Amino acid sequence: DKQNDTLCAFNNLTIDINLWSLLQPKLVIGNINLTGAVVNLYRNKGQTAFNYDFLLGEDTATTTQTTDTLPLWLHIHQIQLHNTRLQYADAPGGQNLQLYLDKAALTFNRLDLNRSVFDLNRLLLENGQISLDLYTPDSLLLATIPQPNAPPPNTATQTPAMQALIGNLNAQGICLNYTDHTQNPA
Repeated sequence: DKQNDTLCAFNNLTIDINLWSLLQPKLVIGNINLTGAVVNLYRNKGQTAFNYDFLLGEDTATTTQTTDTLPLWLHIHQIQLHNTRLQYADAPGGQNLQLYLDKAALTFNRLDLNRSVFDLNRLLLENGQISLDLYTPDSLLLATIPQPNAPPPNTATQTPAMQALIGNLNAQGICLNYTDHTQNPA
């Protein structure tokens, strides 16, 4: 990133793509295999931008998408992760997530990024740690961040903002820590 910190690094990435799908407005991926990934996403206290915002362009918050293009349809059958580390630290937003997984496998029934639908047939998590800490957000700073222009809601066809479904969850050797620092201890 612009502070010369590691934004994302990995040892090996393999993607199996159905080449025939490239001739249509859809992308069919059979398998994504990622080994040794390290991802650091953060927004420091007093900042409105995340460390990855420079990848998205300078004014992504106010950019509106035109409706003259068709969305890309994406189908991913399976994602496999080995030795993965993720840190997401949002000081103004009051969220700190740290994740380490020795192995993870996700098999999708349906993945629709255009409608934020994540329907997992199977989620396997092996040997890892997930820690989530919540703090009181800086509401004054967050109020200064420009919000994208959203079309008025269509109540006739309104769907939930995000759907996440998991058919089969198998977690082995996972340590999960959740601490809500916004609540006063009893």
